[in-house]
Amino acid sequence: MEEKQRKRYSEGSSNQREKLTMSLTSRIAAIVNDPLFRLKATGQALLNQNDGYHILMAIHEHGEQAVQIEMAKQIAEKEGISFTEAARKASFYIEYSVMTSNGDGYGKSTRNGLNNK
Repeated sequence: MEEKQRKRYSEGSSNQREKLTMSLTSRIAAIVNDPLFRLKATGQALLNQNDGYHILMAIHEHGEQAVQIEMAKQIAEKEGISFTEAARKASFYIEYSVMTSNGDGYGKSTRNGLNNK
């Protein structure tokens, strides 16, 4: 890659990461500060389950490797990151979807652990 292209890729990647970080930060702040969040959480959890369903169905229909590659391509493009970075994220999403579909997620136990302190 020429230096000019490398610089453009690096700048684009950095800008995308800043947008995602700010977006995540603002979303977490909204969760923490919203007194009505308990009511909204159910709808948001359904969106999460819907995405997990599509990941599981894609694995069923196309196989894990094809899903991993396709998801990594989409993540890399959307977030402006390298394919290698995107592949790590895709692995996490796939693993988490499979784990939670088997009842092996950490959400409930984490919340219960904090509530019992």
